[in-house]
Amino acid sequence: MDCVFQIGEISKFFNIPASTLRFWEESGVLIPEKNPENQYRTYTVSDLMTISDILFYKSLGLPLKQIRDMEQMGIPAHQDICQQQMEILRQQQSALEHRGLSITYQQKEQEHYQNALWENYAGKYVVCLMKEEIIPGFPVEWNLLQSSCTSGSFHL
Repeated sequence: MDCVFQIGEISKFFNIPASTLRFWEESGVLIPEKNPENQYRTYTVSDLMTISDILFYKSLGLPLKQIRDMEQMGIPAHQDICQQQMEILRQQQSALEHRGLSITYQQKEQEHYQNALWENYAGKYVVCLMKEEIIPGFPVEWNLLQSSCTSGSFHL
């Protein structure tokens, strides 16, 4: 007798919800046999291979409809799909690298702005501390430093 598995066993083995396996069945991506006595789904080793393929292609970002149609495709079509997905991943990687550079640039600009504020307001702030004034437009955090400053000096 062939080795067969129940839906709960498959769910635990692949760490996916049983509802996902049922949805794949409804979508026609996975077609397990049913036990004639109790109508329970039974999964064979071949089904395990199909599930592995589904998970692989889903990880590439393919929709279930395309995964379902892949069964009728030959190896060249599978290779084309993998090549297309590789190109999409390269584009996404490039976009993420660009976003990372934008973040780095933004951080440097914020640091530059903070330093410029410091250079512009530092002397004025010491004078205002002595007079206990608040400079309009000055960073609020620095105004809060008044309580920790004594004799016109301050600590950041």
